[in-house]
Amino acid sequence: MKRAAAVAVGAIALFGAAQGAAQAAPAAAGGTVPSCVVLDAPYSMFGGMQKATVTNNCGQTVSVKLVYPNGPGSTCHTVEPQKSVVEEYWSLGFGWGPKSLVAC
Repeated sequence: MKRAAAVAVGAIALFGAAQGAAQAAPAAAGGTVPSCVVLDAPYSMFGGMQKATVTNNCGQTVSVKLVYPNGPGSTCHTVEPQKSVVEEYWSLGFGWGPKSLVAC
């Protein structure tokens, strides 16, 4: 029982350290994404692997990053017009997932 508690505390500490590092990083180079680019990240009450879809309904290619509660992700997606990309991410549950997009 003690080992399981130590692992859980270690996982929480690791997540907190990663979150602090992400918040300390400078803001993403880029600005707002056109409204014709749509993020679909379904709400998940349970943790686990999830998928978010970015669809480009614009007439030009766009490059975007998904923004999570602790800051922008590290992957810059280039999405051609009328195409979509899917990003998988590990969710902690209760809606933890990408909330918006930024240009990259």
